[in-house]
Amino acid sequence: MPRLDPSDVAACLRVLAALNDADDDPSAPVVREAVVSAYKSRKKHQRTARRTATSTHDLRVLTADGDAGPEGAGQDDAALLRARRCYVCKKHYRTVNRAYPLMCVPCSTGNTARRTARCDLRGRRALVTGGRIKIGFQTALKLLRDGADVIVTTRFPHDAARRFAAEADFTDWQDRLRVHGVDFLDLPAVVGLVDAVTARWGHLDILINNAAQTISRPFEYHRSLRAAETAALEGAAAGTTSPPPVPVVPATQVPALRSTVDYFPLGAVDETGEPLDLRPVNSWVLHLHEVSPREWMEVQVVNSFVPFLLTARLRPLLLASPHPDRYVVNVSAMEGSFSRRNKTSRHPHTNMAKAGLNMLTRTIAADYARDGIHVTSVDTGWVTDERPQGTKEAFHEAGFRVPLDVVDGAARVYDPIVRGVHGDRISGVFLKDYQVVQW
Repeated sequence: MPRLDPSDVAACLRVLAALNDADDDPSAPVVREAVVSAYKSRKKHQRTARRTATSTHDLRVLTADGDAGPEGAGQDDAALLRARRCYVCKKHYRTVNRAYPLMCVPCSTGNTARRTARCDLRGRRALVTGGRIKIGFQTALKLLRDGADVIVTTRFPHDAARRFAAEADFTDWQDRLRVHGVDFLDLPAVVGLVDAVTARWGHLDILINNAAQTISRPFEYHRSLRAAETAALEGAAAGTTSPPPVPVVPATQVPALRSTVDYFPLGAVDETGEPLDLRPVNSWVLHLHEVSPREWMEVQVVNSFVPFLLTARLRPLLLASPHPDRYVVNVSAMEGSFSRRNKTSRHPHTNMAKAGLNMLTRTIAADYARDGIHVTSVDTGWVTDERPQGTKEAFHEAGFRVPLDVVDGAARVYDPIVRGVHGDRISGVFLKDYQVVQW
């Protein structure tokens, strides 16, 4: 803005000084209006500047690098200028623990403690479905590091074996890990999984129904993973897997679609290390009429029917456990809750599947508990952004962050087991952020 001319300023001040004695002057109302308008405009500008400064400061605090890390150790606390609601307790807070900036300090402290909670699982046997990446992988690590023998299922056993072998402490527990290749859309193979677990072990202590289909991926999406499955395992990873599963649809029967392949550039990965999906629309943003019958059926089978089948067929192994307490954890989500106040119209098929999984827990929990099998449903919390990549990147640029990471999600899955082993056995409940919530 150009500097004001001193003569103009002097003239303005003379007019303002004379304004009080100029009631009869026809120009007085116009001058007064201009003064009021200038005052309001200045106040508005100041408020906007303060809001911008506050938002900029708070965004810097909330997005500062304060990764909780494996032990949950964050940086020193910082302060927000504008109070916000805690992700967990919903109370307003200003003081921020950098490890969990979207939580108040008490909830952040509690989350850190639960993140590293442990128990003695030596002599116990656990089956974790969908254990190749993210929450399933981290849950399997917790079980292994606490002494359990673990079978992990995945469609890509070689990739899973390589991921486990890359852990620094792999040699401490590699003899207690088995990776079993199975596609849950191949129901005879699921029955074969039950047979394999029965043949390998005389009993089972823990079943974690974690595997889920949230985003439907076309055949081309996994082509790099499928190619890696044909390569022999080397070094520490060798010997930990069962044979890779046969694809439900052989590759020779699936034509490559050029327009589809372009959405999945070879070698490119997202923030989770998975192949990059550049489609502008995915399952997470679909309305009811946009969900294909095929995708609906896949989601119900993987997310709801297979947990039903495994929990039923593996009950004899759970009953055979020499330990008085056994556990079935159904990994659910708030999308499957009927009590949630805000329900979007998106992804109805995954909502239905998680609601069905919750009903499985409610229906069988009392019956199973009579035999010492404690069944719970667990919401893992918001650990990943499932929106299409372009939308996700735009939100990230604007400062959006999910409040938790996959270790936090795994800690929530592990929580009913840790509690139970320490004597606090719970059953027939839905857990969110380590607390019992309404269904």
